[in-house]
Amino acid sequence: MDNNIEEPIVDFMKVEWQRGRTPDDIKDICFQLCADYLGGVWPQVSIDDIQVKRLSGGLTNQLYYCALNEDLRNNDTTEPQEVVLRLYEAKHFNNMDNEGNERLSDTIISVMVSEYNLGPKIYGLFESGQILKYYKHKPFRSDEQNDAKLVDELGKRLAQIHAMDVPIKKKCISLLDTFGSFYKEANNSYDLQTLYEECNCQSLMTYDLKGELEWLQKTIKDIDSPVMFTHVDFRGNNIMGELEWLQKTIKDIDSPVMFTHVDFRGNNIMVTESDGLVIIDYEYSSYTYRGLDFGSLFAEWGRVWGEADKLQDFPSDSVIKPFIDSYISESIRLRGEEFADDLRNTCQHILNETKLFALVANMFFVLITLKATESVIPDFPFNKKNQMAQEFMKLELTRGVTPVDIKEKCFQLCVDYLGGIWLNLTIDDIEVKRITSGLTNQLYYCGVNENHRNSDESVPQEVAIRLYQDKHFNSNGGNERLSDTIIALQVSQNNLGPKIYGLFESGQILKYYNQRPFRSDEQKNPKLVRELAQKLAHIHAMDVPLKKTGTDISEWLDDFYNKANNLFDLKSLINECNCETLKKYDLNAELQWLKKTIVEINSPVMFTHVDFRGSNIMVTESDGLVIIDYEYSSYTYRGLDFGTLFAEWDRFWADFTRLQDFPNDTTIKTFIDAYIEESIRLRGDHFRRDQRNTFQHILKETKVFSLVSNMFFVLVTIKSNESMISGLDFDISKQLAQEFMKLELTRGVTPVDIKEKCFQLCVDYLGGIWLNLTIDDIEVKRITSGLTNQLYYCGVNENHRNSDESVPQEVAIRLYQDKHFNSNGGNERLSDTIIALQVSQNNLGPKIYGLFESGQILKYYNQRPFRSDEQKNPKLVRELAQKLAHIHAMDVPLKKTGTDISEWLDDFYNKANNLFDLKSLINECNCETLKKYDLNAELQWLKKTIVEINSPVMFTHVDFRGSNIMVTESDGLVIIDYEYSSYTYRGLDFGTLFAEWDRFWADFTRLQDFPNDTTIKTFIDAYIEESIRLRGDHFRRDQRNTFQHILKETKVFSLVSNMFFVLVTIKSNESMISGLDFDISKQLVIT
Repeated sequence: MDNNIEEPIVDFMKVEWQRGRTPDDIKDICFQLCADYLGGVWPQVSIDDIQVKRLSGGLTNQLYYCALNEDLRNNDTTEPQEVVLRLYEAKHFNNMDNEGNERLSDTIISVMVSEYNLGPKIYGLFESGQILKYYKHKPFRSDEQNDAKLVDELGKRLAQIHAMDVPIKKKCISLLDTFGSFYKEANNSYDLQTLYEECNCQSLMTYDLKGELEWLQKTIKDIDSPVMFTHVDFRGNNIMGELEWLQKTIKDIDSPVMFTHVDFRGNNIMVTESDGLVIIDYEYSSYTYRGLDFGSLFAEWGRVWGEADKLQDFPSDSVIKPFIDSYISESIRLRGEEFADDLRNTCQHILNETKLFALVANMFFVLITLKATESVIPDFPFNKKNQMAQEFMKLELTRGVTPVDIKEKCFQLCVDYLGGIWLNLTIDDIEVKRITSGLTNQLYYCGVNENHRNSDESVPQEVAIRLYQDKHFNSNGGNERLSDTIIALQVSQNNLGPKIYGLFESGQILKYYNQRPFRSDEQKNPKLVRELAQKLAHIHAMDVPLKKTGTDISEWLDDFYNKANNLFDLKSLINECNCETLKKYDLNAELQWLKKTIVEINSPVMFTHVDFRGSNIMVTESDGLVIIDYEYSSYTYRGLDFGTLFAEWDRFWADFTRLQDFPNDTTIKTFIDAYIEESIRLRGDHFRRDQRNTFQHILKETKVFSLVSNMFFVLVTIKSNESMISGLDFDISKQLAQEFMKLELTRGVTPVDIKEKCFQLCVDYLGGIWLNLTIDDIEVKRITSGLTNQLYYCGVNENHRNSDESVPQEVAIRLYQDKHFNSNGGNERLSDTIIALQVSQNNLGPKIYGLFESGQILKYYNQRPFRSDEQKNPKLVRELAQKLAHIHAMDVPLKKTGTDISEWLDDFYNKANNLFDLKSLINECNCETLKKYDLNAELQWLKKTIVEINSPVMFTHVDFRGSNIMVTESDGLVIIDYEYSSYTYRGLDFGTLFAEWDRFWADFTRLQDFPNDTTIKTFIDAYIEESIRLRGDHFRRDQRNTFQHILKETKVFSLVSNMFFVLVTIKSNESMISGLDFDISKQLVIT
């Protein structure tokens, strides 16, 4: 190369952070998703009636705005008219271990943070993405950080996040291993010392990064021991020394492990116009050190994440303390004396956590940068020297190529998932544009053109559509987008993340927010800081049905280090890039120290955002702060959220080319105080009593995990050997760790190792007492019933039970088998996951303790079915009618263009007709009714009548019969088996129930009168009364909601129910029961 030729300086800030190519048919995709999941006007508009545009953001997903054109918007409808579609890409790492599905935990967390208003509202969840509320917002930046009210809110939010009991693995993620991996990967890729020198990395040349990492690891584990955060006397110039120091410090800091956001920084906190703070991007959330959330937040407090070229002070204690105070206050409210009594929950301890985990956050970025070997931006030349200088942060990050048909895809998604005005539009009536940023996803804005918008606010007319790309890592294991779905749903419903309008296989439809990130100006806003702390408290308080044995931060770090070390001669790379700090310190030593510190800090493991930084905090015009990007959220140390936030406080997260002071304790205290206050409000004395929830402890977590956050980025960078945009190699070996998930379970046959499987599931998902048991201390037995699943009782033996009611000591474990048919299309268990979460949280179904790739962990009930005796009990009948009204009133993020009953019936009839000579079969079996009437003629008449009866389409149980209604000893009526539930005619639930009233569903060998109108009226009257209470005059004014109309629906759909079983029976060519001889004639005689 000619040394006289200077390489061009690229303005990286002009590159869009977007991941993956925008699909050519994105408008069609978005349009169809909105029509399917949003209903209302969306199925009635055309693709020209919507606008779809890609939104900025999304290194793990693609994000699209999808909205009805202005002239088609209607304020009188309930469905959103603008949403964000989030289409999954591969995660950059898997922070959980979900048996091959890295998105299962995302789905669980999404649902829960949505339900608890701790994340974006979810309108739809599908296999490859989500439909979210579109928020007008700004990120949580410096201005918001200076808003005491916002800081208080954010502290409370974090307390609520940390207080969550998420049904994922409770095992803490190993930041230490991740850091070590990053460092080794970087070290294998480069001569780090040479790289430091070439890039003039003064700090890395001055300090031993390996030693720093080891210290940080130690301090994380033992934060109660004195920690000097001005540590400069590192031995040698080996980067590994810094890493080892950091690892040690992580252990020392003793940050409590709880459900943690993990990426709790300003860009994942949206300040919205109408929804306050919305926490987003829970993709890497898991159970880990809570200090990571504090550290991540304050590591970038007062700055943007890419501002590494200017020195900046870390927030003072006076800045941090208000946040911690809010956090503590909210945590005590949520968890009571248990939180207050834990000395780790003092303001001082949390302040210590904040400072340490700010180091963790910084270490993360150091390592992730060092390990990089290719550009994270597609088509952008990779130059390690430029990257180490952080010039790439001046690009507008965009991942992937925008599909040529993106407008069609977004339009179709909005039609399918949003309905309403979108159904009446054409593709020419909308605007779609790609939104900047997005290394994991592609993000598009999709909005109805102004001239087509209407005043109906119930259906969004502009949304963000997020199309998934490959994540850079999978924080939850397994399907990387299933956990995203769950998390997106929950944070949306709890106002902790973007409102979700649709969730589909490859992304999400979200509310579109006019927003700015939570940067320096926002961080100086006490109101915003308070709000953000409250949001984080809410996130941490969430109970997300993901593995509680979540993200092991140490494993991340080790993995990143090892990969970097294998790819490059790290010493040479550091010298070449003139990385002064990496030349000065031993990165591996820093990593080892950090891993040790992570453990010692004892940060509570809770549901954690994981990427809680300013760029994931939107400061919106109408919704307050909206937290985004929960893609890596999991159960991990809560300190990760604090550390990530404050690691970039008052700076841009990648702004590492300039020295900058960590926020002082006063700065952090404002946040932590608000967090504590909100956590106490949410979790009460349980939170207050935990000494890890004091300000001092959370402060320590924040500081330790800010180091973790920084170490993460250092290692992630140096380990990279290909573009983060085009895809990052993902090690799925850990997916295979649980051997029991390899077995293909056969319906009817109990696996020989079922006890081991059930025991391991309870250990992973329940934690508590189960962690101290052996397999001989439990009982496992198969429970009767289950043609679609296997069901097992798993309980602690009586002599080993204790009085702690916070962890169940007997549960039901449900292992999926193949469904007999798929009522929602796509992944047949994704809809099950979504529905199971929502009915659990609304007390309309069994309480869920865990959701994994191949099943569920449920509350075990002593119960009897709802049969003749129960049907004669007026109190139970009234309760059942009220439950059905609540079910029908639910807004479930599934396709609104759901089950077509006529198609089912035709399909069953045609299959039977192809299998058998029906006339001969009916004669052989002497089916008198079928000999008397023409079955096909009856079917055609019934199909015609279904349409004429005009039964409203709504979320429907579909199999609403006595055997699926449990009468329990302590929980009243519990409705089960929602596996075939979908949006269809509500009359099907009434007809199915009364078709077998006062008899067993298969008791067809005796003639029996249909219930009289008086019997049915008691039920319908209670249903109407409850529906009016829930939905008001909108329900009352619809003439289809009169007693007479619902009675007609009941009678017609009882015929549908009977026809269904006739056709299912005659189409069968094998036994539904394993080991039972099949004889169609006998089956028909029974029928």
